[in-house]
Amino acid sequence: MMEKNRVYAGPSELARLFKIEVDQYNRGKWGKARCYVSLGGACYMGGSLEQKEEFAGRVAAMLVDRGLFAISEELIRKEMPYLKKEETAYLSQVVKNYLLEFSQGDPQQYQEELQARILECLEMGEVLNIDGFVRFRMQDYLENISQCLGDAVDHMVRQYESEIYIGNLKELLGEKRELGFPVFLQFQADGGVLMLDGEGRKIVMEEGEEQKARSYGLSDEDIALCCLMALNPREVHLLNYPNAISSGFYSTICALFEERIKECAPKS
Repeated sequence: MMEKNRVYAGPSELARLFKIEVDQYNRGKWGKARCYVSLGGACYMGGSLEQKEEFAGRVAAMLVDRGLFAISEELIRKEMPYLKKEETAYLSQVVKNYLLEFSQGDPQQYQEELQARILECLEMGEVLNIDGFVRFRMQDYLENISQCLGDAVDHMVRQYESEIYIGNLKELLGEKRELGFPVFLQFQADGGVLMLDGEGRKIVMEEGEEQKARSYGLSDEDIALCCLMALNPREVHLLNYPNAISSGFYSTICALFEERIKECAPKS
């Protein structure tokens, strides 16, 4: 089990982001500095309730916009130090996206919750330590980050597997020198795919071959992809837009055939 005291960003990155917000606040409409911040991320905040509310809002916005990413990135570096920098950044963004899904994709909800917690700290003692705030006042967020990290890793693995899969298919297509006739695809509501030639005739596998393919557990999309690979069409025309069921197949053929894909006319 992951240690709780490791699930937070070290003071350096959060303190840097926090200090930027303090500096920007101090250059704001109040005309003179109202906050005093240390390099370690501890801040004394005097002034009126209105000033504290504005400051709490700025810090909350920073945490949602950049802080959650920084917290996730620090955790990933500790748990998976073998990842490349760009892999860590990608995974951090996926974690942040998963976190926002907990609030139905509404960053404003997170921001308002955090603003209220920050304001409570300032009203209690007029002191805010950003590292301590994250460690103790955002414990529920940190637990969500830990949960989301596992989902994000699974997502990244699926992405890598998809890239390898597409790469292998492209390699096979590259071995075919001749391009076949154009193929027209129509996505069905149930997730099936109808393939037609230029005359509107249905393209299907031979009956025995299709039965054999289905005995191996191949779906309609798998069979359609096999046909496309065999035909190697010079153009793939999409007659309609896929629904959510066919989105994976749509992404695969777009990545595989690239410039050969001819999209249907935009919806009016």
